[in-house]
This record gives sequence, C-alpha cells and structure tokens, in this order.
Amino acid sequence: MYGGIVIDRLVLNKDLFYYKIPRSLINAVQIGSRVAVPFSGKNELYSGFVFDIRKTPPHDTLKVKEISDIIEEPLFGKNIRDLFIFTATQYLLPLHFLVNQYIKTIGGKRLEKYIQCTTDLQKPDKSFQKTKGIKKELIDYLTENKICSLSSIKKNFGSTALQHIQDLEQIGVIRRISLKAGKTVRYLTLACGTEETKKMLTGMEKKLSRSASSIIERLENAKTHILDEKTLVRRIKYGRAALEILLKENILKEAPLLIQKTINTELQVPQFINGGSLKERNRQIIRQIQTGVASEGKALIIFPELALIERVEEEYREAFGDDLFVWKGTDKRNFIKDVNMMGKRVILATPFSLFIEISQLELIVVANASSRYFKQSDFLPFNALIVALKRASLEKTKLIFSSALPEDNIFFLMKKGLIQQEEKAALATNIQIVDMRSEFKRKNRKMLSKYFEDQMKNILEKGGNVALLLNRKAYSTFVMCRECGYVIKCPACETSLYYDKEKNKTVCPTCGYIANPLDICPRCKSPNIRYFGGGVQKLIEQVKDLFPDVPVIKMLSSGKASERKILDSKNYSRTVFVGTEFLVSHLLLDNVDLFGFISIDMFLHHFAFDAALNAIRVVSEVAGEMEGKEIIVQTYLPEHYAVNAIQNMDYKLFFEEELLIRKELSYPPFKNLIILTFKGKKNYETMENGLKFKKILQKEFGKEMEILGPSPAGIPKKGEYYFYEMSIKTNLTINKIRPIYLEFLKKKTVGIRPEVHLSPLII
Repeated sequence: MYGGIVIDRLVLNKDLFYYKIPRSLINAVQIGSRVAVPFSGKNELYSGFVFDIRKTPPHDTLKVKEISDIIEEPLFGKNIRDLFIFTATQYLLPLHFLVNQYIKTIGGKRLEKYIQCTTDLQKPDKSFQKTKGIKKELIDYLTENKICSLSSIKKNFGSTALQHIQDLEQIGVIRRISLKAGKTVRYLTLACGTEETKKMLTGMEKKLSRSASSIIERLENAKTHILDEKTLVRRIKYGRAALEILLKENILKEAPLLIQKTINTELQVPQFINGGSLKERNRQIIRQIQTGVASEGKALIIFPELALIERVEEEYREAFGDDLFVWKGTDKRNFIKDVNMMGKRVILATPFSLFIEISQLELIVVANASSRYFKQSDFLPFNALIVALKRASLEKTKLIFSSALPEDNIFFLMKKGLIQQEEKAALATNIQIVDMRSEFKRKNRKMLSKYFEDQMKNILEKGGNVALLLNRKAYSTFVMCRECGYVIKCPACETSLYYDKEKNKTVCPTCGYIANPLDICPRCKSPNIRYFGGGVQKLIEQVKDLFPDVPVIKMLSSGKASERKILDSKNYSRTVFVGTEFLVSHLLLDNVDLFGFISIDMFLHHFAFDAALNAIRVVSEVAGEMEGKEIIVQTYLPEHYAVNAIQNMDYKLFFEEELLIRKELSYPPFKNLIILTFKGKKNYETMENGLKFKKILQKEFGKEMEILGPSPAGIPKKGEYYFYEMSIKTNLTINKIRPIYLEFLKKKTVGIRPEVHLSPLII
C-alpha cells in the first residue's frame, strides 16, 4: 500500500509525494493521519498529512521511500480531503500550497531537528587539534550531549554555528535526525461501565480510591464527559497517581480529537436570506439555529472579516452562552478542540474554517455573502461561496447564504431553482441620486454637491451624524504640470505618484516610493504644478472648510489604530465620519442620519468584470443599516443601469441587465474565466512566458477557449517587477487545464498568480 502525502509546512508547486506504507502501519494509517516521512536528499524526517491511500503509486516504485511512523491520529476525514482536492483543482492551486496555508498550524506534536554524534569527537583527530573559538566550544557541547536540538545550538552559539555544523557533517562525525517533540495536551474520557469502575475503585488504596472517585465524578459532571488531564487532577490530592492507575487499568482512555459523526443523510437545497440590516439577518440566523438544528448538531457561521464577527459576537453570546465558540485568528488547534471535544455548538469564524473537520455539522451559514472579501484575491485563494456549496454537498449539510442582496452566483442559482429564497419585505430606502454634471455646469468644483451640503447642514444643526464614503485615500491622485502635461511618476514603477498632504510627500501607491513634492516641472521648468483628483484627505479638508466647528473622524484600513477600530455612532453627536469602504464594516450606523457616496463612479470604473455588482453591493449594505434614512449617491453616470437599480434597490432589475451583458461577453456564470498574472523582473521575459503558455493552450485546446493577452496589467510595474495579464474564457472544466498549468509552473522563470471565476453549476 502507498500513501500520498502533503509535507507539513512546505509550500511547493506540487500535489502529493508518494511513500510506501510499511506492513506494521497498514491498518493504522488513514486519510488525515499525520505521519513522519523521510524527505530531501539527507532523508531528514518531516511531518506530513495523508491525502491518498492506494495499492500502486503513480510512478516508479523503486524510488519510493517508506513512511517512518504515525505522529498523530487523523485530523480530518475523507470529506475534508475531497474538499481540499476540489478547491486545489478548481482554483489552479498546488495541494501543498493550499493545505499548508490552512492547516499547517493544527499539528499538536511536532518533529524537531536534532544533531547526533556518529563518532567520539574527543578521540585524537588531526582535523580537531587546531580547532579554536566557537567551533571548539561547539565540539565540546556536542561531545557532552551526544544528541542536541538544532534550536538549542542556534540559541547557544548563534547562526554562525550552522556553517560549523555543515563542516562536521561533511566529514561524517555528526548527522541530522528528527525526533518527536512537544507533548500534546491529553483529553480523557471514561472507557468502561459503572460496574467495572466500582470494582476497580474497591481494589485501590483508600487514599487513591478517594482521588480516583473525584476524577471520575468530574468527568461524569462535565458537559461533554471529556476533560483535559490538568483539569482532571487540579486540587485533587494524589490526583496524578490516581489518574495514571485509571489509565493503566483502562478505566479512562484518551479521547480522540475528532469524532466523525454526521446527522444529515439527504442533500438539502441551499437557502438565501436577504433584506434588512446585519442585525436583523443575524436574528433570523439565530432563530434558524434555535429551531432547525438538533440538540447535538452544530452550526458554522462564516464571515468575510473579523470586524464583522466582533460586531455580532455579543448577540450570539446572549443566545447561545457557553455553546458559542468565536475564532479570532488565533491557534487553529483550539478550534478543533473546543468544537469537537468541548461541545461548542455554534461557531463564528472566517472562511478557513471550511477546511476544519467539525463533527455533527448540521448547518453552514455564509453571512454577508455578497462581500467581495469572499471572492478569490491575494488574501483568499478561492471563492468561499463555491467552496461552501461544495462542502455542503459533500456532507449533506443545510446551507444558508445571508446578505442585503444576492451575489451574482447566488442569483444565477436562484433563477435556476437551485437555491430557495426566503422572501422578505423590501428594504426601506431613501436614496437620492445626484448628477454631478449639473454641479460642474454650475461651476461647483467641490467634491460635495450643493444638495449634499444643504442636507449635511440640516442634519448637523439638529445634532445628527453624517457619514461620507470615498474609496480613495490620497489628497490628490496625480500631480501634473499644466504647461506641458508632464505627470510625476515613480522612478521604479512608472506609476503616477499621489500627493499625501498630511505628510507633505508624493507617494507611489504600488511600491511605496516617497519623494518631496515638486515646485518646478522637471521637463519644462514651469512652476505651474497642480494636484488633480481627490481622496479622503481632500474631502476632509473641504468638510472642515464648510463646517469648521464640527468634529471629523477619519476611518481607513491603513490608518492609525484609532482609525481602524469599530465605532458606534450612538456614542457621537454632530459628527462627520469620513472613510473608504472600510467604514461600512467598522462604523455602526444606528445613529447616522445621512450617508453619502461621494463618487459611486469609482466602483463602476474599477477594472473588473463585476465592477457594477460591487457598486450596488456596497450601497445595499449601507441601505440595510440605514433603514430608510437618507442616502445620497453622487455620480457622473446617472443613466448607468447599476445607478438606475440603486435608485430603488431593485437587484432583479440590475441582474437582468448585468447577466445580459455577461452572456454577450462570455463572462461568468456563462463561461469559466481564468485570469493569469505573470510577474518577473525582466519586462520582455515576463511577456514571453505569457506567450509561451498561450501557445501551449492553443495547441492543446484550439477553439475551445478564447485567450486574450498577455498584455500589461492594470498596474504594469511595481518596484522592480513587471506584470502581464492573460484572460481565458472557456466552457472546459478546470481539471483539464490544471495538469498543463502545473507542468508549466515547473519550467517557469517568472511568478504566476491565478484568479479563477467558475460557473456555480460546477457543483
């Protein structure tokens, strides 16, 4: 038998390494087991996860090494294994990359590297006679300890000792080995019935019998009948001795980390809950859990941002008390322990939790499902909605999507009848569209329209609060000479520099290059330098000019800690909040009386095929929170179909137009779209690699795919790196393209980042 292994903590462009399973381990090795395997030319032991077990390996058996040992019982089962493989396949990700990004920190026991002497270093040896300094001290240390950890050598002798270690290795007097280290906390449970336990207790010494009875009583009174050994013996006299006897006599046993039980047996149709504020949608979810989840069942609610978890935690805590587990980005092993062993039934977490084994999982909820942070990006290598659909189908788990309006894949599946919509009352909206072209004709060059100014004045005079969203941070977006048209650019990236007025510097938005602002044009020597465009800094300046005695609070994701925390508008009066889209998730809008989108066009003009969806999405999120209070949307494109839909928050009208356009242009969900970004230090070489891969695909698939590019990316250069993009539209399944892509990765001389948009019908 052979096992396909993902090596722990190694991010490689590789799926699996195959190892022979020795006879002694054939019945013990399972999918999800953590094993020790020899790796690299020196055959050092590494930890790895078992993803495949088969009778024959996919390559020459003469070169196959053996699994050395089992480190830990399975940390996931076949469904999670299949979910990893599905995600890696559909999003063009090597398994080693995906697995190590999501479960590399859940191992309890670890393998630590040690140095072992293979000979007596104190014997006369010409090579050691003249040794002095650190090398001599190191030899004495190795001689005294025989086996010592590499980490202890670094700690005692510094990083320079590593070169001496290599020298000693080359002459064969020491070798590197790996040993199990780091004791995992044991969780214990009763292993036998009452009669056997009583019989055992009567045969023990009196003092130990009392201690053993206390230990058993603690276990019986525990909610889950499982406790860690420290809790079991705390403040019990002779507790440790009694515990060891109970284990030896098999009265107690070590509880498995995972108890893989399922509840549902039939695939259920996913649901969509829309409308209302985040609070209202969460109340609906809480009711669904209270009425629809069995007493032993579990519910997983995933959020796109930790900030949203922070906003709703108190409400869930009131509903579920000690049954609630909230993951805030810390140790993933605690997630498994608390959920699977300590009886936590309701879990609030981020998308990584989709890859964690959860026993008796009955419900998955994707909260704020339309959020762009659930889609594939630099921070998330897959679309969480598609992966949630897949997990629900694998485990026959009930699935709910919740958001102010449906995401495009959700709407498409609703039209196909594959997702049920829970009908709710339409959003109470009061949205005013302001045509900024009229303001320009009236020679109003400010960022706020006259109507907006008047409404702000009325609200602030009554002591109300106002929030302004502008999805751009800088004071100005580019600096230009009005005489010759020269635009000041970054010398490294060739990106237009923006002006940061707070720092009085010109800054590159891509590589961070900083320079002093220019007074004279370097091309024509004219002093007629002007700052164009505008962001949050300029907006704040204009607000302060209009309302000098009104407090203004800036809210940016990249700002100071005070600008990044969640603010409750109930704690403020007669205040203006100004920020980017970050403001939507970090400001509670209950006491905001007027909300303004300074330029919805920034969303509409973003270079992405779903830019219009992003525009209506962010307005819908705000509309749900504002509950009928006025929202002003400023635009130079009032006739745009997305702006028309925003006017009445009519998402059906929006999707009717949006899907027609996408179908005509062969965009998802009608075809799969793959965007490959090629990155390299040499401009021509980067483009050439894109062209090579294009030729390979054209030769293999011909007219079955439409390939655009490679062409310079939206930001063609960042620092010393050049970027080219290539778009592929096809009805072919991704698993046909992936082997060719991974083969090309082995030969590449530049980096490649995939962005995959799938039709949801793949599930």
